Amino acid sequence: MALNPLSRRNTLRAVSRLAIALLLLGAAFTLAACAPAVTGAAPKFVYNPAAPTTPPERPVLSLKDDDRILVLAPHPDDEVLATGGVIQQALAQGLPVQVVFLTNGDNNEFAYLFFRKAFTLDPSSALDAGATRTFEALRAARELGLKAKDESFLGYPDFGTLRIWLNRWGDREAFRSMFTEQNAVPYWFAQTPDAPYKGEAILADLKQVLIDFKPTKVFVSHPADTNPDHESYYLFLRTALWDLKDEVKAEVYPYLTHYGEWPQPRGLLMNAPHEPPAKFDEPGRWLVLPLEPTQVQKKLDAIKRHKTQYEASKVYLESYIRANELFDTVKDIPLTASSPSAIILPSGTGISGAAPAPPEAYTDGAARRVRLDGDELVFSFELGQPSASGVKAQTNVMGYRGDRSFAEMPKLYLDIKGANYKVYERRQRIPDESVKVSSTSTLTEVRIPLKLLGDPERVFVAAYTAAGDAPLDAMPWVVLDLTGGQ
Repeated sequence: MALNPLSRRNTLRAVSRLAIALLLLGAAFTLAACAPAVTGAAPKFVYNPAAPTTPPERPVLSLKDDDRILVLAPHPDDEVLATGGVIQQALAQGLPVQVVFLTNGDNNEFAYLFFRKAFTLDPSSALDAGATRTFEALRAARELGLKAKDESFLGYPDFGTLRIWLNRWGDREAFRSMFTEQNAVPYWFAQTPDAPYKGEAILADLKQVLIDFKPTKVFVSHPADTNPDHESYYLFLRTALWDLKDEVKAEVYPYLTHYGEWPQPRGLLMNAPHEPPAKFDEPGRWLVLPLEPTQVQKKLDAIKRHKTQYEASKVYLESYIRANELFDTVKDIPLTASSPSAIILPSGTGISGAAPAPPEAYTDGAARRVRLDGDELVFSFELGQPSASGVKAQTNVMGYRGDRSFAEMPKLYLDIKGANYKVYERRQRIPDESVKVSSTSTLTEVRIPLKLLGDPERVFVAAYTAAGDAPLDAMPWVVLDLTGGQ
């Protein structure tokens, strides 16, 4: 009997989900044995349990008596891995603590299948996975000393929020999750049930959290994290804080939980220090929070409450149960009339463009510079050695203004292959001549009119570059500050 069109679509969708899931499941087993290599992922100091030595001294994070601690976790389990010690120490000082989850982890079908011992990939099982991970987060919270009122869930799509950040704003249709097949928040207990999977909805929810709680310190996922939901939470937070600059004054402390084979060594080493990847280990940049042995044990007890994740990724998760926690101090890159140019290091740090490029500025043979030139923002990608095909670059550039809704601001994507390039605005093709690209065998220069970016006060930038057929090398999201310190 022939299938009607609706049944045929549903069948094809189920088959597609199954095929993709099987491919990803195979990849998951491969990655469990060997994480993907990332340049500079190994720490400069790697602890040897057989011959313990003292790690380098780092500034210590201090919690003040009037602090209000907000933890932004992209998924259930990130709150324990990155800030289980912060939460315990803050509560011991009597400080208010709030944990807010961006997603419910409903797209991690592999850990859920491992947990349930059943191969089910329909949308209802994905939603069930999200609900299960919610309960796990509540149980883990009890181990750390939190109460139910101290946690909330935004309910946006696991593994979908960066795509929302990039192009699901304004008149663009809402994002649809592959596994849950939802395009709006499906959880009745979420902050805003039925909120569409769009950028302005996430931003509105996060701003309400900030207004209601008024944190003084915010711990959030790192812009260089290789998990897309972790990237996006940082970007949404920065935008929300700019919008609320007169209402909320908070220090931001990014934490890293996904970066190739980091952390090293792997496994449960409760006396070992937690050290940053070498690529980001610049002097004075990282803060540590030393933990008491009882606090480390509580972190271990709490992560075990995330049973779906712990049973599938025990060695990886236990690698974060260390003698300290680790937080970055990411700095924006100022571009002013007196200092109009900067070199962007692989770590995302900007240094004055007047200085010669240090060796650290090159990663896989490419250096990145940015400058203001009249009414244009100019990016250059320079190779250490000539390449017949020139520089390849995939670049996202987004402007921000405090007097204009971010949903309305232009969001550009440039796909550059030597002298050939395409320009998109929220993934819709726009005339290539909107920007100017010049290219040689060693240098590609991109000129973007500030007007095309909405005459921004600040600019978000991320870039992936390569020479010839080499793999694309990632530059983490950075913020260019064009306000002149205002």
